[in-house]
Amino acid sequence: MSPEKRKEEAPEGPHKSVLQKHMQMFAHPSSSVIFCAVAPALARQGFAVAASRYLQRCMDMGQTPEAEIFRRVLLELEQGGATDDADDFVLLHEQMRLAGHLPDLDCCKAVLRRLGGANNSLDAAVRWVEHEMPSCGVEPDDEAFEILFNACRREGRPQRARGWLERMRSPPSQRLLLKLQEELQSEEVDALELWLSEPVLEELQRCRPLARRLLSRLSATSPQQAEEWLGRLLSAGLEPDRMCYSCIAEAWLETGDLGRSAAMVDRMVAAGFLPSREMTAAVLLAGYDDEKQDASESKADARVADLAQTGRIHEAAQILLEELAASRAVEASSFEKLIAACGAKGYPEEATEWFHRMAACGLKQGRMQSLTVCSRHLKSIPARSRRLARICINKNSSLLHE
Repeated sequence: MSPEKRKEEAPEGPHKSVLQKHMQMFAHPSSSVIFCAVAPALARQGFAVAASRYLQRCMDMGQTPEAEIFRRVLLELEQGGATDDADDFVLLHEQMRLAGHLPDLDCCKAVLRRLGGANNSLDAAVRWVEHEMPSCGVEPDDEAFEILFNACRREGRPQRARGWLERMRSPPSQRLLLKLQEELQSEEVDALELWLSEPVLEELQRCRPLARRLLSRLSATSPQQAEEWLGRLLSAGLEPDRMCYSCIAEAWLETGDLGRSAAMVDRMVAAGFLPSREMTAAVLLAGYDDEKQDASESKADARVADLAQTGRIHEAAQILLEELAASRAVEASSFEKLIAACGAKGYPEEATEWFHRMAACGLKQGRMQSLTVCSRHLKSIPARSRRLARICINKNSSLLHE
């Protein structure tokens, strides 16, 4: 029997190839229903290209899937989380439009979320909001602006981020605020100041962790600026803790401004917080050192006066030199008594030298009194010394008119 005859008489049914059976099944109109059911399942597992092919097969058969099918595929692809490739979402979106359907807001935002979350896709995300969504008849909402805001911040473009923040119609969502709170806790002072100064983000000023980070960082470089920020944060409703005050108090103490440090400790106590033992000890010690220095200066003036009055001018002069070398304040009376003693002992050159030192200290009123004291002792000085003393007084008389 010829091959042609055998082919014509070949039995049907069980002897038909599996491939032919499958092709007949796929060619059946009801197979489009199967394809439309398989596509979302594939999308959920991250197989976007495979899902797109099944949808395309339906269209090739003349059975265009409904808009809801495309919508399900897009949302399943996003919710499945198996792929972050923005191109997969754009592909399905374009396929939906080619099928004659206009994607709705959810479909557009599904694509935007992937564009906004992808690296180096900020410009594409912006074009999506400004051009693609309007072309679909979709108006971007606050969530769309929020996506762009986060994308701009992630790529280090704070000014562009502020622009999208301003376009939001409603106050920022809690989702956005919580995300900012988390991210700003690891950022530097400039970013903290920028976003805490934003009027629509005023709620961030009541976030204690952010306040602590800002104040502690500012205190290290500018306690004055940190104190000003503390006032702003308190006015915004911040409930501070002890660290908000102590970091500023410690900063003032390190700069040597005991008064500002003690004032901040007072504010801390008034707010209901006790300073740490270390802070208390540091403030008390600094105060003790200041009191000790004041006592030392008073004691030095008294010793100079006593030595000068008893004629021990060289010892008195040595004490005054030590005080001046240590940059400690010296009373005008100490100079006056020493100059008077020099005049009484007949040392006009030394008196002249102390006039100059006194002038360098800015004690103008004291110089008048000292010259008067010297004049009173002229009669008790020997004739030669008296002439030298007069020369000394005349030489320095110009100081009286400064």
